[in-house]
Amino acid sequence: MLRLPLLPVLLLCLPVWAWAAPYRDTVWPVTFDLPAQWQLSSKTEKKRRTLLVLPRRAEDRERGDARAVFSVRRLGKRDSLQRLIRPYRSAQGGREAASRIELDEKRGRVLLDYRESENVQNGLWIVRRHQKVWQLDKASRRVFEADCSANASEFKHYRQPFSSLCLKFSVSSKREQP
Repeated sequence: MLRLPLLPVLLLCLPVWAWAAPYRDTVWPVTFDLPAQWQLSSKTEKKRRTLLVLPRRAEDRERGDARAVFSVRRLGKRDSLQRLIRPYRSAQGGREAASRIELDEKRGRVLLDYRESENVQNGLWIVRRHQKVWQLDKASRRVFEADCSANASEFKHYRQPFSSLCLKFSVSSKREQP
C-alpha cells in the first residue's frame, strides 16, 4: 500500500487563493497579503488614490461582487478613532449597526463588520457585508482604510482571502520603510 505524507496531501486540498504573497505598496506605507488569483490595480480620481483588489475569476466578480478597496484620509485636529466609529454603533440609512467593533487604541487600529443595502438598479436591493479595518498613522494623522466586501449571501466564500487582505493589512511608519 502506498503511503503519502500527510502534509503534502493536505496542502493539495487547499484552494488556490489560499496561497498569498506579501504586497508592499510603493506610494503608501501599506502592506497586506495578496491572495493568488486576485489582481491589484491602482486608480486616481479627483486627486484621490485607491487600490482595488478583485478576484480574477469573472464568476467571483459578478455573482459575489467580491472586492477589497484600500484608501487613505487625513484626520482633522478634533477627530479621533472613537469619533470615526460612532456612526457605526447604530443603523444609518441602508447600513445596519455594526455587528463587530474592535478598537485598539494602543495600535491605532479599528475593525468593523457590518451589512449595508444598496439599490443597484430598477428597485433591486443587494445586501453587502463589509469587513473594514482602519489603521492610524500617528505621525502623519492619516487613517488608512481596507474595506473588504461581498454580497452578504456570498461573503462566506471569501473569508480566507479577506483575512489575507484586510485582517493582515498593516501600515508601517516611514522609519520602517526601505
